[in-house]
Amino acid sequence: MIAEGVINYASVTGVAHAGGLIADREGEIGGNTSIKNCANYGTITCTDMWTYMGAGGFFGRAKADINLENCVNYGIIKCTPISTHTNASGIGTVFGYSDRGTLNAKNIISVGAITPANPSGTRFGAIGGRISSNFTAMCYYYKIGIANSNFGLSTGAETVEINVEGKDEAYLKSQAFVNKLNGLIETGKTTYIDDEEVEQEVTIDTTGYAKWKYNAGDYPTLDLTTKWDGEKWVKQ
Repeated sequence: MIAEGVINYASVTGVAHAGGLIADREGEIGGNTSIKNCANYGTITCTDMWTYMGAGGFFGRAKADINLENCVNYGIIKCTPISTHTNASGIGTVFGYSDRGTLNAKNIISVGAITPANPSGTRFGAIGGRISSNFTAMCYYYKIGIANSNFGLSTGAETVEINVEGKDEAYLKSQAFVNKLNGLIETGKTTYIDDEEVEQEVTIDTTGYAKWKYNAGDYPTLDLTTKWDGEKWVKQ
């Protein structure tokens, strides 16, 4: 399953799982579930969240290998977890619940919010909720939109690498931030701090990533007409 250049403006409501692109994805490990250069503007509502359920801007629950690359969520996530099932479901502005396979989230932005801001009966995070699969992350989020703003992820995963940063509104709307996003695409390199507080460099294949566009006074958007071919930006 491959989704590229998909923009969702629709509001989505689900009973158990809810997502801007995928509500519930179950697939074989080693399969190809790829989401690239996509955006969600829609409000995602989960009305009755039970055990092992999830809600997020791109997908609610995943039990598969997922590659989520160069995407942005602007939408609000609204959920009503069942309080008797504490810590058994997940809510995030990008992804909700994942307990099987490998989840790669690279060059991801979320400026959405979760309401209620501190949902009881679940695990929640600015980017991801209940994550216990193998996990790689390079993400940025608007820290004021989430209660406990230093809490980007709720995860018990065997984390390969992690770089999840909460930023203020001014920085996320700045030219400097857009330069950072496009710079990562051009170099294919970024860094993160490992469990031993040592900086590590990561190399990723950014071929096909769309260019980020600066919008004065507003958040960056994807320019789907311009993509990186591995050496230069090319108009499509």
